[in-house]
Amino acid sequence: MTDFFILAGGFGKRAEPLTNSLPKPLFPLDGTPLLNLIAQQLKGFGLDHGFINVHHLAPLITKFHLPGLNITYIEEEKLSGNRILSTIRSNDSKYMLVINGDTFLDTPYNELRGEMDKNNSDGVILVRKKDGPYSSIITKNGDFLRRDKDPDVTDIMYAGVSLFRSDFLKELSRENLFDSLEASGGSIRILEYNGIWLDLGSPENYFLSNRTFRENNGKVYGNSFSEGVSVTDGAEVINSIVWDNTKIGGNTMISNSIVARDIIINSGTYRKKIITKNGVFDLKI
Repeated sequence: MTDFFILAGGFGKRAEPLTNSLPKPLFPLDGTPLLNLIAQQLKGFGLDHGFINVHHLAPLITKFHLPGLNITYIEEEKLSGNRILSTIRSNDSKYMLVINGDTFLDTPYNELRGEMDKNNSDGVILVRKKDGPYSSIITKNGDFLRRDKDPDVTDIMYAGVSLFRSDFLKELSRENLFDSLEASGGSIRILEYNGIWLDLGSPENYFLSNRTFRENNGKVYGNSFSEGVSVTDGAEVINSIVWDNTKIGGNTMISNSIVARDIIINSGTYRKKIITKNGVFDLKI
């Protein structure tokens, strides 16, 4: 049996001002919140029990409906990073699938299980070729050795998904996952991943990731609307992301922009902008 743990407590500083109104695990991709997309995958693997840690805008996540999943929410008064994993005790589960709540990928759960069982290892971390200045993962013969913050040391990075034996979780007692793994002395394998991988870490990355997500589903151009969006006749919205419960009036033109939730816009022209309740900001794409 496998439980899951979705890491969802971060402040999302790099994604401000968007994270002032919505935590990153609820950022929608083509109108569907990331948590829903992760949940669909978990149910497809037959995984229905797990944990989500929350902190920033916690009620928005704990009140979010994820049908078919039995979730224990862990509300942290002070964020502990990956140390939270060492506090989990699951007597019935042999494995724990750990997922970062700010990236989207096609999680290769069965391949992770196969790699772990084949090598009788304590864990497997998913890695991928770098396409940006991310920290380096250093390996040898398929084993994890350590992380280096210098992006030029290797050409592979952590992809945000791991699988561990449940009895090994107690070893993950440091704030940083890789510090824990290096200190544990455990047998940690790597699994290389070559599929879709989307980083929602900044407004610009989020906008481009949403476009890639749409393209991956056969949609080249167009808008991504969440629930409760209304656009009055005469208004024009082009290639933009519009979050839930937003109303756009007839004297408005919006293109290549992100519109945050619960906003009424009656007029104006916005190109490459982030539009929030608290102001309008440049979207540097």
